[in-house]
Amino acid sequence: MQESSTKLLTLLFAPASGCLGREPDVGDGSKTAGGGSRPATHHRPSTKFTSVGLSFRTQLRDLMSALERTDPHFVRCIKPNSEASPEHFDSRLVLEQLRSGGVSEAVRVMQAGFPARRTYEDFASRYRVLVTGAAAAAPNEVAKGVCEAVVLTLGLSTAVQMGNTKIFLRAGHLSILETTLRELQREAVTCIQACARRAMHRRAFFALRGATIATQ
Repeated sequence: MQESSTKLLTLLFAPASGCLGREPDVGDGSKTAGGGSRPATHHRPSTKFTSVGLSFRTQLRDLMSALERTDPHFVRCIKPNSEASPEHFDSRLVLEQLRSGGVSEAVRVMQAGFPARRTYEDFASRYRVLVTGAAAAAPNEVAKGVCEAVVLTLGLSTAVQMGNTKIFLRAGHLSILETTLRELQREAVTCIQACARRAMHRRAFFALRGATIATQ
């Protein structure tokens, strides 16, 4: 075919360059030990292959790091009625949603256990003022002893468990402590205000009486 008289066949079946003999490679100008040219080296750009599993692990690690740095809160939405009408509360539908979502079971478990927990130091520093009697006059008691005194003063022995570093309370009893503390603070503020007003009026009375005596 290469020796054909047809020009088209001669062009189609012409020998490709490099098929009959290997052409010398064009080097980068460097010489080998024998004096010949060194073949040029072509470096392909390296691309890092990322698999789906590696990408998933990386994203999961970043997510866990973000969760550890934050304090997430979850909001559960409850549909009040099927008609999407305002100011209409379907108790049966809401109860079914709470049961299916596990909310009612979680509440029951929390009420059966001791969901409220505080360290001895925090509990003692906040509720120490509720202690009455001889225990209130001891300034150097340990935090655990102060917590036990608070519990005995309020009669919460059956609703409290003492741990190694924390005190555990049943559901609803922490609000009892807060209510008692607010009531005691209100009484203390009222007493301080009454004493301050009495002192002011007493001072004004003695000043007025002295001025009256001096005038007479």
